[in-house]
Amino acid sequence: MDLELLREFQVFAVSQNLSKAAKVLHVTQSCLSKHIAEIERTTGLNLLEHGPKSVSLTPVGECFLREVSPIVSSYDNCLIKCRKLQQRYDNMLKVQLLLDGNIVNGLLFQLRNEFKMLHPECEVIFEKLIGYTPESALPLRIFDVTLACRCGDLRMYEEECAHAGIRALPLKKDPIIVWMSKENPLAQAERLTLDMLDCTPIMTSVTDAFDYIREATETLFESHGMVAFMKPVHFDIASPAAFFLSDFDRRAVMLTSSGMLGNAGLSERDDICWKQLDGGDTVMTVCMCALMENGRANEFLDFAEMSLGDHGA
Repeated sequence: MDLELLREFQVFAVSQNLSKAAKVLHVTQSCLSKHIAEIERTTGLNLLEHGPKSVSLTPVGECFLREVSPIVSSYDNCLIKCRKLQQRYDNMLKVQLLLDGNIVNGLLFQLRNEFKMLHPECEVIFEKLIGYTPESALPLRIFDVTLACRCGDLRMYEEECAHAGIRALPLKKDPIIVWMSKENPLAQAERLTLDMLDCTPIMTSVTDAFDYIREATETLFESHGMVAFMKPVHFDIASPAAFFLSDFDRRAVMLTSSGMLGNAGLSERDDICWKQLDGGDTVMTVCMCALMENGRANEFLDFAEMSLGDHGA
């Protein structure tokens, strides 16, 4: 039943005068009579007592009014709450945050603060991506903005994204850091190149969380016609430090972004060392992605692009 009919019945019940109620509701008296008759027909109840000069509620009508009033009130309160919530979500921008240790995270926080100065009504929230790739999370509206990490020529990746209706904005480049046991023969090399990692076990996380280093490593090797030899290491997403405290054998290496150079779990260990992977095409580029049809997300990307240009990033 249309709740508006019940609302009209409530207004009539206050005065029990069809003429006065019709004026309050800005409808004709005959229209109001038809609406109340429709309620009676739908419910099978006799709600009104028609006298020679007046219309009043029957005992059933009074009971109906008492029971219906809280329903209408609850519906009104529900609409108020839901509209406030809808307004909040309409003004919310959900942005993916990378796992700890990536220098882009700090840039994202800075962009968020500056963006909110121009758009104070927008609530930018950050969460880590679990169970999806950055590209697959966008059409499902899990995130408005995601971060993909790629190595090599970005033109093909940008074309693939454009074909899927995704805008990919290169955000920041970061060298790849290779950690290894000091007993690893690679530790003695004067410089470390990608071909030296061929068939070398590369420690990678096993978790539902999106691992940007794993994605960057795979695309790095693919761009050189190679296949990365991944060595899975289990760790809890709630405690990623466990991954970085894993045992390094004599051959295995672990790749990270430069942000992990300050990680105490790695830098304070005296049994491992690190080298930067040499080669101009071995850097990792973090791309900010959004659906082209998502207006607010593209506002954020436009702002990021302008901000990076202003700061010479």
